[in-house]
Amino acid sequence: MMSLKKVLVLDQELLHENKQRESTVSLIPASSAQGAINRISSDPMIDGAVLDVGCSDRLAFEAITALRTLKPHVPIVALSEDVFDAGEAIRHGADAFLQKPVRADDVLRLMERLF
Repeated sequence: MMSLKKVLVLDQELLHENKQRESTVSLIPASSAQGAINRISSDPMIDGAVLDVGCSDRLAFEAITALRTLKPHVPIVALSEDVFDAGEAIRHGADAFLQKPVRADDVLRLMERLF
């Protein structure tokens, strides 16, 4: 059996939808982009991240940069309702971008493939 991968998630909808799904991924919630940055800095066991870059404070792009700097090889998926955020997310180091709304199953399948 594969070990659970710890994935930092900055997206309340994804966390809520995923409650009933079995996965090889353990979701670690972040309530804000600053919280995500703090968690990235303090938890060496983060294996990946799913970040809503369309959140109002726009610090999610800095969270991508921080994660990419601290852990260059972890997969990062950026989410946003605004497709124009895709380029900026990729420039900051995201491996993939998905336009919201997205289903938790689709996001987690993508993360599992990126591992």
